[in-house]
Parts: sequence; C-alpha cells; structure tokens
Amino acid sequence: MRPSTRNFRAQKRGDMVVEEIKRWIAERRLIPGDKLPKEAALQELFGVSKGTAREALKSLEVQGLVTVSTGPAGGATINEVPLERTFQLLQNYLFFRDLNVAQIYAIRRVLEPELAAGAVTHLTEADFDALERSIDACAPTPETAAQARAAGRRTCTSTMC
Repeated sequence: MRPSTRNFRAQKRGDMVVEEIKRWIAERRLIPGDKLPKEAALQELFGVSKGTAREALKSLEVQGLVTVSTGPAGGATINEVPLERTFQLLQNYLFFRDLNVAQIYAIRRVLEPELAAGAVTHLTEADFDALERSIDACAPTPETAAQARAAGRRTCTSTMC
C-alpha cells in the first residue's frame, strides 16, 4: 500500500533559501535595522537564481521579517516582527485545527522554553527580582500546619501562576 501524498509537498527551493537566510541572520546575530546583502550577493551566497532569491526575499517580506526597498540604496532590511503579527500567524495556523487540552499543553511545552530563552537576554535585574517574587508567591501549598505557619500562609497573587 502506497502512503498518501495528499498532505505531502516537496519544499520549494525559494522556501529552502528562506530558511537558510534565517539561519544566516541568526548565526551573524543581525538585528532589526541591519541590511541583508544585495540580491546579487544573496544569489552567489546561496547558489540560486535571481528569481529564487527574489522569491525568498518576497516570502521574508510577507512574513514581516524584512522590508525590501528598491533603488541604489535599496535592499532588504531586517524588521522586528510585531507581536500582533506573530499572534496573527499563530492564529492562522491554529484556525482549522481541532486541538484538545493535551495538544495545547504539548504546544506550550515546545514554545515556552524557546520564548523564555529568547527573552532572557532582554531581562533586567528588576525583571529577575519580580520573577523570583512570583516564584516565591506561587510555591506549592504547605502539606502540614507547621509548614503553613512557616510560610505565613502566602497565596499566589501573581498572573504567572
């Protein structure tokens, strides 16, 4: 019996170049406002045709990762993707999915560590202090009366619980 190919689609060359450009940006630790190499340099760098390079840049632009401008000073500039756009893309992905609670938690297990790791470099000392206070406030419920008295019967008032 042959497997169904209905949901299988070979990745297009332009899509593969998009992923390579993303990796290239991450490896070089480029930030919003930085410019990508000119189109001809991207063609050479990734060994692709002009059409494939343009397709990749257009895809990155549609995703909100770059802005492409024309002219002698033009090219692709890296953008910071707005949170609203990120939510919109995630909503589009989940729109036709019938997820149960277990699947939602599975998604959280994948996403939350990645989001936390990405956020760490942007946190201040005050943010870490607030996180520590939240962790303390959300400590497990004491099992004995003595533990409750020792903990001062704290209750979790943080939105992070």
